[in-house]
Amino acid sequence: MEPASSDCLLKETKQFGKSKDHVFKYLTIGSGEPLVLIPGTAGNERIFCRIAPLLKEQFTVYSFSHIHMKGLKNVISAWHSVLDELVGKPFHLLGTSVGGRLIQYYAQEYPEDVKSLIIGNSYADISELKRRNRIVLMTGKILPYTITRRLILRNIRKSFQEHSDYNVFVSYFQKHLNEISKHDLIVRAEWNFEDLPLPVIEASIPVLLLLSKDDPVIPLKTRNHLKSYYKNARIHEFSSGGHFPYLTRPREYADAILQFLQGIV
Repeated sequence: MEPASSDCLLKETKQFGKSKDHVFKYLTIGSGEPLVLIPGTAGNERIFCRIAPLLKEQFTVYSFSHIHMKGLKNVISAWHSVLDELVGKPFHLLGTSVGGRLIQYYAQEYPEDVKSLIIGNSYADISELKRRNRIVLMTGKILPYTITRRLILRNIRKSFQEHSDYNVFVSYFQKHLNEISKHDLIVRAEWNFEDLPLPVIEASIPVLLLLSKDDPVIPLKTRNHLKSYYKNARIHEFSSGGHFPYLTRPREYADAILQFLQGIV
């Protein structure tokens, strides 16, 4: 089984952004209320294809690649334009890793768009992440891109070391990282560390936190802050799954989403 399931229908949007060469992609599957999925730094529109078919009976699932712009505010404004055009009505919004950061600020800026917020293996406070990764980001800008990709892949492998589909997952990320330009990858990485006030989400927006106890990317201190920051959130913690439980534990991941959303719908 590949991370990209044949059950997903690949579509390509209109060109978006200032550059005529900038085209981003999305997948859509299912019927029902819209559920929008935003990937992490090393992901693309195909990374959620293990969970999308498990959600299609009740939701129209949209899985997007990234919009490469500098500055979170610019990115979020661009997302608003795209989602208004493609989805056109309030939606459930899921983001993982840096995608989880993006969706929190999206919900802050455009609460009328968001029916619920699902934050997967992500964070609100960036202080510990910055402390741990500042040098990595700086050297990543200087090193040849082949070395940067190798370092990123080494960290990604930690989530899959004991999984039966280890080779499938590593092959997916190798292929995807080879397709990303160094510029675009650095832009994505910088979204993680841009200094902004903590996001403020309206209390009327239901929040689900999906977290792995063995996440090698998001420190325990950062995960604990997220849980305390969203005091009224529902929390589902995976005993294992690394940074990508939607790949390693897709049925449990989809069930947690469905249980949460069924209570809202």
